[in-house]
Amino acid sequence: MSTRRPPRSALLLATGLLLVAGLAAQTPVGTVETITGLVEIDAFGADRFIRAQEGDRLYEETVVRTGADGRATLLVGEARHELPPRTTIAIATLLPEDRRADRGFLHRLIQGISDAIAPPRESPVAAGTDRASIPEQRTGSADFNDGKAFVADGRFDEAIGSLERVDVDIWPWVYDFTVEEHYVYTTLALMGMGDPQEALYHAFDFIMALPSPKVVDRLSPRLRFLVALAADRAGEAELALAAAEPATDLSTPAHLAFAIRSLRVLGYTQEAASLEANARAQLPGTDWDALLAAW
Repeated sequence: MSTRRPPRSALLLATGLLLVAGLAAQTPVGTVETITGLVEIDAFGADRFIRAQEGDRLYEETVVRTGADGRATLLVGEARHELPPRTTIAIATLLPEDRRADRGFLHRLIQGISDAIAPPRESPVAAGTDRASIPEQRTGSADFNDGKAFVADGRFDEAIGSLERVDVDIWPWVYDFTVEEHYVYTTLALMGMGDPQEALYHAFDFIMALPSPKVVDRLSPRLRFLVALAADRAGEAELALAAAEPATDLSTPAHLAFAIRSLRVLGYTQEAASLEANARAQLPGTDWDALLAAW
């Protein structure tokens, strides 16, 4: 497939440095003062909890949870907060409004999708306007399945390695997944590695075009959702808004579940929780646990 990626070693080095720099730039907003019983902390909202210790720093993305016998005192800014047992709290919700990061676009995107949720009307995801149709008889690919599993685990560099070994532009009909699926998970992995600009180019390569608001409607619903997130991260406001506009395309349960899982794996835990709550409330007959468990 045609991409603008530099050699893999250079890409890994560059994105690795960006990720390290991003973490280093995080500013603590509080600390864990006291702990009793089981208290766990997810420092950067990556859905990876570890046992908390007194003195642990708290960041805006941090999530703290207490077990059945757990209690904690958190100092956030100048305010102290007592957490009782069986409590989960996002530190961002304890911050004054003017201290929270500007996620206005994300909130509008999630709200737009939530407003468009409709009863199930599933339809197959097309292979793409400008890509070969996928015939019924296909065989499997361990590399693709490994790549999806790595994405689900947040191991994005390994996901890229596995997915790049599958060239869907040569004999695409021999695989048991669609061309669109391959572009979706590779785009998601590139975003996870901290390269939203390259994610944009890869997503639009699916329709053999350069990133542009004028052709965003030719993308599949899942790719358009990822483009909205990537464009927002890359500072491409016009493209982000254009990609977010047709929110109704993500209103089916399968697509909603994909959006929720993607938000989780990219660290947007609050937005994922909000979208999931709206989806469960408006489509109560859907087996959300099964949909959200599947990648």
